[in-house]
Amino acid sequence: ERRRISAVHAGIEAQKNAGKTSIEIAAMDMKLPPVDQAAPTRLGNVFNGANHTLIERYGFDIGALWIHLRTLLAADHKDLATAIDDERTPMEVLISLSILTVVFGIETAVLSLVTQRPADAGLLLLSLPVGYGLYRAACARADSYIELMKAAVDLYRSDLAKALKSIGDPSAEDEW
Repeated sequence: ERRRISAVHAGIEAQKNAGKTSIEIAAMDMKLPPVDQAAPTRLGNVFNGANHTLIERYGFDIGALWIHLRTLLAADHKDLATAIDDERTPMEVLISLSILTVVFGIETAVLSLVTQRPADAGLLLLSLPVGYGLYRAACARADSYIELMKAAVDLYRSDLAKALKSIGDPSAEDEW
């Protein structure tokens, strides 16, 4: 993943140096974390990239404040909260199916060794690309889920700041 992120960042820099400045370049640059913050998986990098963008833009750590924002959205902005939930559920289903597919393939391979039926081990070879395809689909769903989360932060961060100030200490005002 670090090599992939380095290659993408190098491509972005090459396009910038060639005089190309487009919205697509900026969008690609904002979706990936810096190389030193790369997660071992593509899915982790989708979340790290979003968190890095929000920290850079607003000083907003999504891991620390998301539950507060989610509570605010559920109370005052039900449509956006429902849309976020509607994106999250299929992503989680795809992740679960991906894991289960690979685990099923491994169990079948082990069972074929135990029962001495090597033909059943072919299910492992089938389960790996299917599991990977499901994982990549989950990454795509995670990308749209993250975009909704970032939109929620963009739209309602001031409401969140007010809500946190009302329950927090008075010195929290200086941090916002």
